[in-house]
Amino acid sequence: MRDTFTRFAANTADTVEQYSLKWAYSRMKFGDQNSANIIARPMADALWKKHGAEFKRGTVLASPCPYNYVPNAASMLGRAVIERLNLRLAMENCAPIGWALVHRTLPYTADYGTLSSEDRKHLLNQDAFILNKCLIDAKPEHTLLFIDDVIVTGAHEDKMICALDDANIHNSVIFAYALQLSGEVPEMENALNFCGVHRSDIINIVSAYGWIVGSLKYVLNSSPDQARNFLEYLPSQRLEQFRLLSAAEGYFAHVQYRPILDIATELATTVNYNDARP
Repeated sequence: MRDTFTRFAANTADTVEQYSLKWAYSRMKFGDQNSANIIARPMADALWKKHGAEFKRGTVLASPCPYNYVPNAASMLGRAVIERLNLRLAMENCAPIGWALVHRTLPYTADYGTLSSEDRKHLLNQDAFILNKCLIDAKPEHTLLFIDDVIVTGAHEDKMICALDDANIHNSVIFAYALQLSGEVPEMENALNFCGVHRSDIINIVSAYGWIVGSLKYVLNSSPDQARNFLEYLPSQRLEQFRLLSAAEGYFAHVQYRPILDIATELATTVNYNDARP
């Protein structure tokens, strides 16, 4: 189906320094919704400029990057972009863009941003993308809009194309990204993820907005001392969410995460969750 898809990138860069929204992007990767909104505004404007006529036909289904239970940065961005596009459509008395989901079956323990191109492909080959009924039942005239935060090696895009082929879906597809990093150098993605945050910033982001996959894995991949120090600073409800969401993602089954989860459980025994205060 490669002849039926279009790739759109709101920004392109050869280095992290060239990306003007790098600080907002970095904060978004750990759950800062305001930063996601900052990135979504120009991305939605650029998408509208290029594909607005297609959107106004009312035959578009949008989906963020696949995830399990806990949202990731791309799903935050996807919602923010679609909300802005739908506001434009409402102002012109057009139907809103539909919303669909793609689930993945494998909870990643590796830090995806640090993986090489081959390691990313190997990891994705072990995963399965599950298309929901909206996508499977899409009419031939529907355009499918997949929104992601960044493209580096294209491994996710290739996996999605295979999933669509396997489901015998041959609709027109737009793969839309906030940023395309040139050169396919995976290490740049990791540098971008952390260029605008320190540990204290991530604590503040989680306290204000809650957890996403990126912030969960940041703590789970920390040393026990670093994780304890992080978790002790959080409001009680965020500590409880850490355990609940880790369970939902299946992280308790991973041996390397158990020391951190045991610390969270220990800290949770001292918290009064009936107290309405944060």
